[in-house]
Amino acid sequence: MLAAAFLVWAAGAARAAETAVISDAAWGDAVDRDNDGYLSQARLNWTPAVSGGSGALTVFEKIYYRPAGTGDWTLVHTTNPHTIQGTLPENTAHCDVTGGSQGNYDWRIEIFQDRGTALDDSRDSDNDADLDAVPMETDAEDPQAPVIQGVTPSKASAGTGARVTITGSDFGAYDALASAVTFFFAAGQPAIEAVIDSWTDDTIVCDVPTGEINGYPASAGSGPVTVTSAAGTGLAVDFQVTFGFLGARWEAPGHPPVVDLRVHENTGDCIGEADAVIAAADTWTRVGAAFAYRFAGEHAHTVSDYDGENQVLWGNISGALARAYIWSIPDTIVECDIVFNDAYAWSTDPVPAAGQYDVETVALHELGHGLGLRDLYGDIGDGQYDVAKVMYGYGASGQFKRTLHADDADGIHWIYGSAGDVNQDGAVDLADAILALRVSAGLSPAPSLWRGADVNADRRIGNEEAAFALQAIAQLRP
Repeated sequence: MLAAAFLVWAAGAARAAETAVISDAAWGDAVDRDNDGYLSQARLNWTPAVSGGSGALTVFEKIYYRPAGTGDWTLVHTTNPHTIQGTLPENTAHCDVTGGSQGNYDWRIEIFQDRGTALDDSRDSDNDADLDAVPMETDAEDPQAPVIQGVTPSKASAGTGARVTITGSDFGAYDALASAVTFFFAAGQPAIEAVIDSWTDDTIVCDVPTGEINGYPASAGSGPVTVTSAAGTGLAVDFQVTFGFLGARWEAPGHPPVVDLRVHENTGDCIGEADAVIAAADTWTRVGAAFAYRFAGEHAHTVSDYDGENQVLWGNISGALARAYIWSIPDTIVECDIVFNDAYAWSTDPVPAAGQYDVETVALHELGHGLGLRDLYGDIGDGQYDVAKVMYGYGASGQFKRTLHADDADGIHWIYGSAGDVNQDGAVDLADAILALRVSAGLSPAPSLWRGADVNADRRIGNEEAAFALQAIAQLRP
């Protein structure tokens, strides 16, 4: 009994042998010059530690790789012996590796005690996801992709002929098959390719594009701009788009256009739909551009038709809260119908309830389409571009957006000009009032009429235009 007790005590007091283990592995200092996701160079980091005690061990490691999922490992590096102690952070070790032919590779780390041949521990694709199927390629397969340093100006409109200059490096020589500049359109959708004016290794001049994406009249929106060369696609930089032009506008020879609207109040969700639509139309009219929406009464149609009238109604459509149907010949708008989707719940209350959509908010957006503005779908995280705009392409129940963003207003001024701009210099100021009075008094020849000059549609320049300009200067008009 005494001997047995002694043996149990002796076994319990025996000290376990200290061994080396690998507690973690991770990649750092990755090189992917062409941004294709495959690394040509990287640093493999791991953390060896002492298991079974806090003493010091002298160890070395062997690094292997193999094409992902195959059985044979290839030794690529053996470290020099080094000392580790306990679990100190200073134990961390690394190995710089280069890629093989483009593909996915598994990696393996084995650790041995110095002068030993028995494996203490290993870490590989079977027990560490960071070592599993790592995408790599050779240095020759990883040329330098374009690098954008800046875009000037930093914001502009789309579809208006506006040009931007992109500066940077490694753009390479222009290749019609490989070179491209693309602008963001919408999440999950293809980007829009710009028209290139000029291309050198460090400078590109291009437009801010609009286009057709899957049959949709798309506009560049605020978001990433990328440059692609034969070497690959560089990292993107954010760009702000102010508005997108549809490419067509209302025209009325000799005076600003007046667009008559008829409304059918045929939803059972609320009352006062026509008042809400008229309020939205007045918001656009009051912005001071050379056009006007005008309420022309009711109608009884329940579907949209090309019939010479601009009709607003509730009906059955799919894929949208509402839709503007626009007819143009070829770049002059001749009719616009707006159909609200009656499958949704609508509200004309001062603040829509949860689950309801505000008629005036959605009407304001669709009437913007009716004047020639496109949807914008960008969101660069600043709360403005493009989410704060009336022409932002996404709506939500309970949303209340009844005033124009400055960029919405700028878009309409660009399309139609500023009402009262008699001398056609892009601004309404004292010079316009003076010129109008001189023309009225016969002291100056009348300038050619254009869409912004004749504010009262009488096909002449005179006292009405002078009064309009003076009121605008005094901020008595929007």
